[in-house]
Amino acid sequence: MDDTLLQPRHPHPLPLFKAKHGLPLDQLVIEGIQARPPREQRAILEEFQALERELSATSELREGILELLGELRRQNLHLALLTNNHRDSVEVVLRRHRLWFPLILTREDARPKPAPDLILRALAHFGLSPQQAVYVGDSLADLSAARAAGVHAVFLATPDNTNFVPRHAHPAELLQALRPYLAV
Repeated sequence: MDDTLLQPRHPHPLPLFKAKHGLPLDQLVIEGIQARPPREQRAILEEFQALERELSATSELREGILELLGELRRQNLHLALLTNNHRDSVEVVLRRHRLWFPLILTREDARPKPAPDLILRALAHFGLSPQQAVYVGDSLADLSAARAAGVHAVFLATPDNTNFVPRHAHPAELLQALRPYLAV
């Protein structure tokens, strides 16, 4: 959700949060928190959820994302929002930007990405095979989850994913790349 639907932030605030709390840079914040002693976990998690809510409340939509979503809806495709964010922060973004998805899965619903669980739950919900789906993401966790689920992945560009393929600078460019899938 963060850098796919929303305008990417640079510098990204998560590395700063990880550094502040001594969390490993190569892990999800949630994984880093879970590895901390139980007495520390609650306070760090509460601070992280507050950061997520703040970022959601001040978020801006990525330019062109509404047009992309509108076209995908006109094609009667099954759309889902799969995110490692906390459900409260997702609700803030959805209300703020007046977005709606028929299926919304967060880290409270299944193991977060890079595990494939969120994608697999969405496939099961819609009765689709991995070959019938395309996953749009922006991060290494998205790439890993899509690969593990056997789903083709495409990416919207961020300052942190310059080596991802296929990577699209703008939602309109992504829509053009998806045209062959829309015809099926």
